[in-house]
Amino acid sequence: MPSTSQRRETQPTDPADVVLADIVKNERRGERIRIAQRSYKGREFIDIRLHITTAAGEIVPTSKGVTVPPALLAEVIEGLQDAMDLVDRLAK
Repeated sequence: MPSTSQRRETQPTDPADVVLADIVKNERRGERIRIAQRSYKGREFIDIRLHITTAAGEIVPTSKGVTVPPALLAEVIEGLQDAMDLVDRLAK
């Protein structure tokens, strides 16, 4: 795997996280977008975050991402669907 020494790395993903999707963004650079259900201080949320693969082969989250409270999830999905519809229209 490629070296990530020039990128800021954070702690590995919490084993209690429930990974819902793991999408390869850039295989050559070891980047992936991970969607996970997480808990923090007793609150549940969805985390959509860029992860990188370290030189040691460990997948770690970066600071690039967003946490979405469950109450806003439907609105976020609606916005993403609108973005997908726009991309589809532009591709025609």
